[in-house]
Amino acid sequence: MAVDFSKKFEGFNIGAMNAHDNLFGKAAPTAPESLEMEIDKILAFPKELLPEACQEMFDDYSDEDMEELTDSIQKHGVLQPILLRLSSRTPGFYEILAGHHRLEGARRARLNTIPYRLIDADDDTACSIFVETNLNQRKHLSWKTMAYAYQMDLDSLSHQGKRTDLQDDSEYNEGMKRLETAAGKSKRTILQIARLTKLYPPFFEWLEQKRIPFTAAYHLTFLPQTEQSDVYAYLQENPDIVLTVQHAEELHKTYEAQKWNRFTVRDVCNPPVEKPLRTGRPPMSLKPVSVKIPPEVYHKYFPDLEPKEAGEKLIEILEQYFSA
Repeated sequence: MAVDFSKKFEGFNIGAMNAHDNLFGKAAPTAPESLEMEIDKILAFPKELLPEACQEMFDDYSDEDMEELTDSIQKHGVLQPILLRLSSRTPGFYEILAGHHRLEGARRARLNTIPYRLIDADDDTACSIFVETNLNQRKHLSWKTMAYAYQMDLDSLSHQGKRTDLQDDSEYNEGMKRLETAAGKSKRTILQIARLTKLYPPFFEWLEQKRIPFTAAYHLTFLPQTEQSDVYAYLQENPDIVLTVQHAEELHKTYEAQKWNRFTVRDVCNPPVEKPLRTGRPPMSLKPVSVKIPPEVYHKYFPDLEPKEAGEKLIEILEQYFSA
């Protein structure tokens, strides 16, 4: 189930927390008075709870960014509380859900404690919070990571099987708006990116290399994995062919129309070139030609045939000879 941050934080602005995660000395949003937690009691978020594709979110800031954040903490302290939950795996310790880099900056600044907020969150809720509070903080998330992160959060809005396309579902709509804010993207874009979880895996590398455009990859997701693998194999064998959005749309339409066959990829991506019609003076009409056969040859091979019949027989023999 999606997390209702307004209740969890009792007035604490989660959106503001996201926007100010890279504080670097900027003023923090107004929040209730926070408590201080001993840094030694704080554990990393258990990344094994996340889909493998989302574990990229644990990638560190650049050295330059961390130095800037650490310098800010040394001068001003940690202005924004981090978010914790009790660890169910290690009694007496806490797991961090949001504020990983503030925590690392505090450690580098040799602080002993850090301001925090504590919430009660099961694993599903914790994963949802982690994803939402990290989506807009990573500058270079891969397409695969974004796809699985968005899909995981959309699943949390599905209410255990309830349809998520009902516009009058206020809880879903509120959760969707929160996700739009965290991701900095429209609902339509989020849904399109989440659909990439259906993309044939090798295409993700091509997306990162910009070998195929995002919209083309989106249309490919409407093909089953077998058909997508056929497209991938054909493009691998023909590296000079560039898969365009128009190609992908046509492949999508062809499959939906149940007209897919073993030549579809070739015909769509590399259609045969029709030879242009010859221009210029039309060929001259053929005129009858008389061929004389010596009498001895005629009587030897066609002794019982009239001249017309002999001519027809000769044509038949010539056609058989040249077609052999």
